[in-house]
Amino acid sequence: MPALIIYIISASFYDGVSTSQQALILILLLASAKPVRNSIAYTIGISAAYIACGITGLFLADTLNAMVREFFPNLMNISSPSYYRAQMAMGIILFISGPVYLLFKLRSRKKRKENRFASMISGIRPLTAFIIGAFISLSSFPVSLPYITAIEKIAVSVNGKMLQSCYILLYNIVYILPVLLPFIVYLVLRGSIEGIEKKLHFHIARLNVILTLVMLSGMGLLIIADSASYFIRSVPLFSNRMFM
Repeated sequence: MPALIIYIISASFYDGVSTSQQALILILLLASAKPVRNSIAYTIGISAAYIACGITGLFLADTLNAMVREFFPNLMNISSPSYYRAQMAMGIILFISGPVYLLFKLRSRKKRKENRFASMISGIRPLTAFIIGAFISLSSFPVSLPYITAIEKIAVSVNGKMLQSCYILLYNIVYILPVLLPFIVYLVLRGSIEGIEKKLHFHIARLNVILTLVMLSGMGLLIIADSASYFIRSVPLFSNRMFM
């Protein structure tokens, strides 16, 4: 099972970082009237709903698998040259998407929207924060391919619902780290740094852009290298196809 654990940790970390907008919302909640209570309720809402989605997915693994295959056809039957040409094209698109995303963020006026949202949630209550967190998880689950793929692998590779649920819990522990990190920093430094909320928001927003750029272009380079290795040496970098 070590390979499965490594896969789950990698997929969940990627999933958590790629949805790090959740951390930005939490930082805005830190500026509300009840920052700690709202942040805890928001985090619990995200985690509880996502765990519930994962456990439900274990019982619907066949349905999830069929859904993925409908939008992403099974590549096992495609010849290797055709597959790696398509993968090369995908790698180039991802590599270019990184700088395009950075340019878009530099020109974005999203800051105004965030300021309006911050003013709206200044008087928010913990129950509302919990609902916001739960809604984010429930609405993002159908399009969270890393989570859906991990559920499928857990359902196939692990026997027993209890043990499978433990793997789902592991996924979610890693997934929630990008949200917990700024909250922990806030708890540690709120008494010693004035305006810690604004400083956290600035650094997390910048880190979000950097991580997204690295993930998009980095993944693109990895895919390009895997495909190039196949065409140059007739052997890809990875023994299994990256997209199945």
